[in-house]
Amino acid sequence: MPDEPILPLDRPATEPGYGWSRPARWVLGGVMAGLAMATVMLSVAPSIFLTADEAAMRSGQKLPQGFVGVLADAQGNGRYVVSSLRHGSVLTVKAIGPVDAPAPGERLLLWAVPQGAPPFVLGEAPLQGSTTTRLPATAEKLLAKVGTLVASAEKSATPQAPTRILYSGACAKLW
Repeated sequence: MPDEPILPLDRPATEPGYGWSRPARWVLGGVMAGLAMATVMLSVAPSIFLTADEAAMRSGQKLPQGFVGVLADAQGNGRYVVSSLRHGSVLTVKAIGPVDAPAPGERLLLWAVPQGAPPFVLGEAPLQGSTTTRLPATAEKLLAKVGTLVASAEKSATPQAPTRILYSGACAKLW
């Protein structure tokens, strides 16, 4: 028999702290160190994780990329602001001036008028306040070739083209 020491029965086979808890402490320490490092990096240098455009937007130095239009009446008075993020699928329409109520049985529709293609409806225009509309695709796909936005009073539930145009304006790209 080899000369091995006989351990007393009341003594554990391993020293305290060398069982499963030691690797667990290393893992926990690594996770905590990683979280601390990420927090420091995000607060000190957010541009590492953001594009230059995103960093400029968050600091208030630049508007986000998107489409915007100001619709005016025949006298040039602004009535609506229309906007959507370039890669977004939500369109916001805000009344910024007094809007003439349509005749009974009519509603105000917002149209996109692309160059060399038929106009299409973007949604309803509010008489006051603002409204949002979910677009069927991103704004870039829908509005890339649109040069003009119009609001018209329509009786038909499914009009094919604007009939009585009340407000119009350019559709501008912000990028």
